[in-house]
Amino acid sequence: MDKKRSCAYCDGTKELTNEHVIPECYLKTLGPTISIVKTPTEDQAIPNAQEIGDVCAVCNNGPLSLLDTYLASLSQQHFSKIVHPGDRIRFSYDFDQLLRLVLKLGYNVARTRGWPLAVFREARQYILGKEKCPPGAYSGDVNGRFQRDVNGHSGHVNKVGAQRRWDYNHARHLRD
Repeated sequence: MDKKRSCAYCDGTKELTNEHVIPECYLKTLGPTISIVKTPTEDQAIPNAQEIGDVCAVCNNGPLSLLDTYLASLSQQHFSKIVHPGDRIRFSYDFDQLLRLVLKLGYNVARTRGWPLAVFREARQYILGKEKCPPGAYSGDVNGRFQRDVNGHSGHVNKVGAQRRWDYNHARHLRD
C-alpha cells in the first residue's frame, strides 16, 4: 500500500503543488538564475528556478503566498537601489513577517538539500501564521543554544513588528 504524501507545512493530504524554493517574485527581479540541485550522485547546476512539489494549494496560495508578497514589497522598497559607502538608508520591516519568511526559505532549501528538518518542523505553524513564534526559532549562539531576554525576545528587538533603522556606515542599529 502506497503511503500518500502530505503537505510539508500542514500535513494535509490534498493534491500537492510546486513551491518555488526561492519565491518567484524575487527571482523575477534577479533575471535568469541557476539553481544547485542535489541528485543521488552529485550536486548539479540547472538553468532555472528550483521548485519542490510537496506543498498543498491551500498553503502555497494562501499564507506562503502572503510571505512571498512581503518579500516582493521589501525588494521593491529596499533592495532595488544600490547603496554606496557613506549612504544612509532606513530599512523598515515587520520582524514577525521577516522571521516567518526567512524560516520558510530555510525550510524550503533544507527540504531540497536533504538537511535536517526538525527545527523547521517545529516552526511550520508559525511560518503559516497560525501560532506564535516557537521558543528557539531565532538568535542562537555558536553552540546552537538559544538566548532570549525576559520578554522572550533577543537582541534589540523589543516587540514583534518593531521598526528599525540600519546604519550601514557604522554597522549598527539606531533607535527611532
